[in-house]
Amino acid sequence: MKVITVMFGVLLSLSSVFAGKEGGGGDSYSLEFTSLAHAISEQLTSRQVVINNVDPALFSSRVADLKVVTQDRTLLNNAEVDAINYPSESKIDLNRTRWALYGDDIQRKMNLVFHEVVSLMGLKDDRYQISRIYLAKVDSFPILQRTKADAYSFCIGKVAETHKNWSVESIKAACNNSNPNCVGRLVPFRSTWAPQSLVETCNNNAHPHCVQIVAKTNPNWAPQYVNAACIGNTAECVAYVAPSRPGWLPEYLISMCSK
Repeated sequence: MKVITVMFGVLLSLSSVFAGKEGGGGDSYSLEFTSLAHAISEQLTSRQVVINNVDPALFSSRVADLKVVTQDRTLLNNAEVDAINYPSESKIDLNRTRWALYGDDIQRKMNLVFHEVVSLMGLKDDRYQISRIYLAKVDSFPILQRTKADAYSFCIGKVAETHKNWSVESIKAACNNSNPNCVGRLVPFRSTWAPQSLVETCNNNAHPHCVQIVAKTNPNWAPQYVNAACIGNTAECVAYVAPSRPGWLPEYLISMCSK
C-alpha cells in the first residue's frame, strides 16, 4: 500500500512537469505508464498481490526492459485500441488520446498496464482473463476505491453540474443509492435522464467504469441495455471491447468477454 501511495504522488508531480509535451518515449504519458508498471511490479515482488501463473521476477524483468512510445491513435486490424505490444522488442505503443481520456482513473490505467506487460510475458490475456483477476485484487486497495462518502459527494457534484435546473431533492434522489460512483460517471453522458433512469442503469452492482464507457459509446441505449452490459465478471472486459464495437447488443459484448 505504501508503494502505491508513493507512486501516485510521484505520478501527479510528473504529470505537472511534463504537461503538454508530446512525441516519443519521453512524454508524460509514457512516463506515467512506466511508473505504474514499476508500481505493479513492486506489488507482485513484495507479494502484496499474488496471481497464479504471473511470475513476479519475469514481470519485473519485462518492466525493466520496457519501452513505451505514444501515438495519437493505435490501430489493430483497423480497429482503434488502447495499446499494441511487441514482445520481441519489449515495446508498447500507447494510444495517447485514450490514455488522456482516462484522466485520474488510476484503477483503469493500472489494469491496462498490467494487461500489456503480461502480454509481453507471453501470457494469454486476450479476453482479460488474467487482468480481471488483478483488477479484483487491487479493487480493495483504498487509494483505488472511493469510500461511500466520497462516492456520494462525487455523484452529487457531477449531477449538480450536469443538471443545473434540478432541485436539491432530485439531485439527492439520483445519488442516494447503492452505487453513487456509477451514477456520477454516467450522468455526463445522459444529461436528459431523470433520477430513476440513472439509478436503474447503475443497479445490480453495475461496474461504474463499464457503465461510463458503454453509455459514451452507445448514446441511444436505454438504461436496461447499459446495465445488462455492465454487470457480472465480464464488465471490465466489456469496457475494453465496447469502444471498438459500437452498437453491439449487450449479449454480444458479454459473449466476447466470456471464457
